Amino acid sequence: MFADLIGQEVAKKLLSSALAEDRLAQSLLFYGPDGVGKEMAAVELARAINCQGGEGGLFGDAPRPCGTCGSCRRIAAYQHPDFIYVFPVPHPAGESDKRALAEEVAEFLKEKAGAPHLQPRFDKAVSISIDDIRELQAKVSLQPYEGRRKIAVIAGADAMTAEAANAFLKTLEEPSPTTHFILVTDRPNFLLSTIVSRCQKLRFGHLAQAQVEAALRERHGVAPDEAKLLAEVSGGSLGRALEMMEQELLADRDAAWQLMAAAAAGRDADL
Repeated sequence: MFADLIGQEVAKKLLSSALAEDRLAQSLLFYGPDGVGKEMAAVELARAINCQGGEGGLFGDAPRPCGTCGSCRRIAAYQHPDFIYVFPVPHPAGESDKRALAEEVAEFLKEKAGAPHLQPRFDKAVSISIDDIRELQAKVSLQPYEGRRKIAVIAGADAMTAEAANAFLKTLEEPSPTTHFILVTDRPNFLLSTIVSRCQKLRFGHLAQAQVEAALRERHGVAPDEAKLLAEVSGGSLGRALEMMEQELLADRDAAWQLMAAAAAGRDADL
């Protein structure tokens, strides 16, 4: 379990043990620096809980998650009916803007399924609103559709508005026995203390520079020299290193477009 999660040995050990002994807390808080695997661990845990591979006991005798059953694949694709993923988004007022946002979110989740480190980028202020929490409450009020449990991952949980946080607190106070909540945040101090107190807290720490460098080379095909440089300036965050790499690629692409445009116009590019 957690084979793709880099480092975080303490978190992996605690979660694996809780799963094996069927004593996983209903409400969990994964906190720590950005880009160190908190969301990946949350999704992996959701897959393990509802994995259909193996027999015997709640989690079976086979390694969980198997990664190949229908449940594992659909959770990884953000398409499982019992897996709820909430994250901060803009909240447009007009119906056309709402439809555009829904399409943008769907496209983002499709991309994130293939690149779990991706984070949404919006050009407007984002939050988790009271409407988002009410929609979550409606979903978790129902029995699991096909999985063992409903799992709600709330990424960027610190972005809940005050109204949303108070509404969510009521859900935590009377949780359904068939639901697990996994809150993910880089800023636990921005959460209501009453929410934090009702969660089992699990800290995720910075990665070692060598771990970031190896992951860039072995998992993302980055050249050794570039991987070393990115790891040095990443601050122990693989997500940050990948973001810097993507920004560099975008800058290179923009420069290439400028060169082509200049060539087409018969002049030198202003670089």
